[in-house]
Amino acid sequence: MLRLLLTILLFSLFLVCTKAQDGSTVSGDQIDYETNKQDSVTEIFQLERIFHVSLYIVKDISGNPGVVFPALETALNGLNMAYNEIGVTFTLSDTTYVNNYHFNSINKESSKQNMLTSQFHTGNQINLYLISNLRDGSEQNVCGYTYMPGDSLDFIFVRKDCLEPEIFARQFGHFFNLYNTHETSFGAEPVNGENCANTGDQVCDTPADPGLDGLVNSNCQYTGNAKDGDDYYIPHTTNYMSDAPLSCRCYFSEQQYLRMINAMVTVKSYLW
Repeated sequence: MLRLLLTILLFSLFLVCTKAQDGSTVSGDQIDYETNKQDSVTEIFQLERIFHVSLYIVKDISGNPGVVFPALETALNGLNMAYNEIGVTFTLSDTTYVNNYHFNSINKESSKQNMLTSQFHTGNQINLYLISNLRDGSEQNVCGYTYMPGDSLDFIFVRKDCLEPEIFARQFGHFFNLYNTHETSFGAEPVNGENCANTGDQVCDTPADPGLDGLVNSNCQYTGNAKDGDDYYIPHTTNYMSDAPLSCRCYFSEQQYLRMINAMVTVKSYLW
């Protein structure tokens, strides 16, 4: 009995540790897009726009959807609260059940994923897929992943046990051109903020972030001691695009909203 309890405890801890992992990555096409894009919006404003989301729920081998619908509703409501600052609303236009259980376990950019999205997708809408098992390109279990504007794919994937407002806010942030606050594809952002517009997450009002996974306590305090040269990192632990615990994440910065608005009115304008 003791061994069983320890096994259950360890498994529960594993779920807590892995639940928020993000499999979204910066592709070469996204880097090219970032290099060539031309932003025109310089101030936050209310777009007053509705984005339609086509939801695809893959059933399991027993034919069950495996989705806790109150949790889904809570996640969608939280998503809309996160984007209320810029007058953006996301609404489900339709829900489709995928009866092929083979699609209930997906590896990013695998042939199986390509088969799923080629058979089930809606043009000019955001396509949201709920899957029981998601893995990134490195075969790591992840909570979700999203294709960014440069990838020219309107796909967001979320694991069924990760229906959390903070996870939805983050994945939709990727969809509209936000990077993780600890992103290094463009070079690590210096703590002193030098060249912050072209390094890290390319946003200057989010401090340099060394990576927060396991380094934020229950009071949302950063417990790490990483340094950039002689400067200690002082990252924000409450940003949606950080790896802080979900309970800490609650805001987008002004420049993050600006990045998303620019994506919405340019490369993603066909969605409204």
